[in-house]
Amino acid sequence: MNAPAVGTCYKQQGSDAALALGHKLVAGEIRQQRMDAWRAACLQNPQGILCCARGGQRSHIVQRWLHEAGIDYPLVDGGYKALRQTAIQATIELSQKPIVLIGGCTGSGKTLLVQQQPNGVDLEGLARHRGSAFGRTLQPQLSQASFENLLAAEMLKTDARQDLHLWVLEDESRMIGSNHLPECLRERMTQAAIAVVEDPFEIRLERLNEEYFLRMHHDFTPCVRRRTGLAGVLRVPASRTFGD
Repeated sequence: MNAPAVGTCYKQQGSDAALALGHKLVAGEIRQQRMDAWRAACLQNPQGILCCARGGQRSHIVQRWLHEAGIDYPLVDGGYKALRQTAIQATIELSQKPIVLIGGCTGSGKTLLVQQQPNGVDLEGLARHRGSAFGRTLQPQLSQASFENLLAAEMLKTDARQDLHLWVLEDESRMIGSNHLPECLRERMTQAAIAVVEDPFEIRLERLNEEYFLRMHHDFTPCVRRRTGLAGVLRVPASRTFGD
C-alpha cells in the first residue's frame, strides 16, 4: 500500500477519505495476495501478534480481515512504539537487581559459564558477536534498537522463570561489535562484583583454537564456496594451513 499517499490524504481530507483510499489501494488481487501471506504467517506463528508502527488503523484493519477469514489474531495496543517503550522500561527496572560479572582472559570459557547459569544472560549471543577483534559470526548483527529489544525480552523471560535475585553476565566493554550496551545496564555493571576465571595457558589456547579456527573454518568454508565458487575453494587451503 502507498503509505505516503494515504498519510497525505489523511492530513488534507481526514480519516474517512484516507481509509477509503487505503481500501481502494489494497483491493482485488493485491488484497488477496496480502491475505494469503498474512494467513500463512499466522498459521506458521500461532503465538505471534500483529503490530504496526503505532497500533493504528493498519493493524486493526488487518486483524478484522483475518477475523473475517476465520483467524483470530491478537495485536499490540500502541504498536511498535509501545513495545519499544516497554522494552526500555523493563531493562531499566531489571538492571537494578544485583549483578555478578564473569571475567578472565580470552579463552577462559566465560561465555559458556554464563550460559550454564539459570540466571545468566549471554550478551555476546544476543549481540551475535564474540566481543573481540575477530568476534564476527555468520549472523549479521541486529540494529541497536533490535538488540536492546531482544535483551529486554531475554531478561524478562529469565526473570519470569524463577525467583531471580541477581544476574550473571560476562564482563563486557560498552561495545559488543557494533552494538552497545544500554547505559542503564552498563552503569550497573561498572559497580558489580567480578568473579575471575583462571585457566592454564594451554587450556585457553586449546579453547581458542576450537572457537576461532576449527569452528569458524567449519562454519565459513561452505559460505566461501557458495559465494566465490572455484576461486574461493582454491583459497580455502591457505586459510586451513594458517588455522592449523
